This record gives sequence, C-alpha cells and structure tokens, in this order.
Amino acid sequence: TVAALNVVASPQRLSAQVRQRVLLPLLFDESADGAGMIDRTEYTQPALFAVEVALAELWRQWGIQPSLAIGHSLGELAAACVAGVMPLDDAAKLVCERARRMGALPAGGAMAAVAAPADDVRAALAGHPQVGIAAVNSAAQTVIAGPQAQVDACCSEFAARGWRCQRLNVSHASIRRWSSRCSTASRPSPPACAGQRRACR
Repeated sequence: TVAALNVVASPQRLSAQVRQRVLLPLLFDESADGAGMIDRTEYTQPALFAVEVALAELWRQWGIQPSLAIGHSLGELAAACVAGVMPLDDAAKLVCERARRMGALPAGGAMAAVAAPADDVRAALAGHPQVGIAAVNSAAQTVIAGPQAQVDACCSEFAARGWRCQRLNVSHASIRRWSSRCSTASRPSPPACAGQRRACR
C-alpha cells in the first residue's frame, strides 16, 4: 500500500501548498500537530484521493481487476482515474486545486453523520434552514452540514429521537450553498481528457 501511495502522492503530482507538508508523513503522523493538519480540507482531500487510487492499484497487484468504478464527490475523480478516463497527473492537480479553493473558504462550519434515512432527516431539518443534507451514504446513513451551533442543536434533537449522530472532524462544511462560492473564482483549464473512455482491464 505504501508503495502505491508513493506513486500517487509523489511530489511532482501535488500542488506547492500540499508539497510543503509532504503528504505521506502527514497521513501517518499520530501527533497532535499531524492530526490537526490532516483534518484540514486542503490536506484531507489530496490524502483521501491518494488512498483511494492507491488501494485500487493494490487490488490490481493482487489480481483483482475492477469491471467498473464509481464514486461520490471526490471519489468521482478517483474513480475516473482508476477507470482510465482521467490521467493520474491531471486528476491529482484537479484534486489539489479543488482542495485549495475549498480550504480558502471561511471556516466555522460543521458536519455530522446521522443514522437515519435522508427523507426523515430532511423533514427533521425543517426548523433549521441553515443546515442541509451534504451526502446520502446509504439508505440509513445521512450526512448533514451547516453552522456549528445549528449542527450541534440538530444532533441533540436527533439523539432525542433515538438517532445516532456523530460529528465529523472537518475544517469546512461541504454543502453546496457554502462550497459553491469557490466556483466564482477563475477556473483552471480542464484536463485534456475529454472524450477518453476506456474499459477497466
């Protein structure tokens, strides 16, 4: 796994900001400083991408070949890379730029995983207009995001309903109404992969 990570997270594939912290040591740093840095969006996202693509490569080394690749949010970029639709270098650069822009947004938001169906959570959020659904991970697992105080209030209400609610260690709340602000800046040129579609073999 470390060998595959070294390939994905090689310095030439990372942005200058991420290179300053050297991604691999950051992944395995259990000190207080390391734990705090890996929870910051600008480092979390490149780290997640590196682990996802490296795991796919490890499985291939074991003889496990995927017949298809899918992903959600950041995982879509990893899936595109694994499927051969996007070159690794282009995908890594795009991930780093995405992380940099999201990391530059005002902090203070919070996210929480709720053990309840999305429809039930959506109805329960009626009294909290600034909190929204950030992701639907499964039929009974929903992620919410919004201002910290309101997310905490929601978690207290959900606990009273008997729903398990766990706060996530994030520096920014990943929700469209907040993170869409990073798209107002000038956009980088898209990777030269338009029209490329190759089967996973």
